[in-house]
Amino acid sequence: RGTEQLHLAVLHPRKLSVYAFSGTMGTVEHGNQYQLKLMYEHNFQRTACNLTFGGFGGVKGRDLICIQSMDGMLTFFEQESFAFGRFLPGCLLPGPLKYSSRTDSFITVSSSRQVENYKYQVLAIATDAESRQDSEQQKLGSGKRLTFAVCLEGFKMDYSGNLCLNLRTDS
Repeated sequence: RGTEQLHLAVLHPRKLSVYAFSGTMGTVEHGNQYQLKLMYEHNFQRTACNLTFGGFGGVKGRDLICIQSMDGMLTFFEQESFAFGRFLPGCLLPGPLKYSSRTDSFITVSSSRQVENYKYQVLAIATDAESRQDSEQQKLGSGKRLTFAVCLEGFKMDYSGNLCLNLRTDS
């Protein structure tokens, strides 16, 4: 919402709920009191798997939200509004998803266990690869298919978190 107030995003299988979190100092033995107030919800047509957030596209002062569904679609929200959706190419199962503000990109692991990097600006302006199929999907509000992937070698993570890679050398 463009505010410094603390918010909590709760991802359910078919919806995202965003709450405002506030606290009041207690008196005597009652202690502190905390409240959650529902700010907005997004209902999904697809089953959600995970989410990440950040200032996508270099946005300052507010966080945008990216939801990854079980079929590999990334859905982007700007607070109460749907922004756009994109399918990750060749996705069979969703993988871990992390937004890097340093590179303004999303890092994930594909179904073939390769680290992939998707720039936000490329996702935002991606064009249809299969125009007939995608125009039907677009009519249904399901997003566009991407036809690119960038695999990273020796990528250094600059956030606090873990990324496990299965490295194999063929002799």
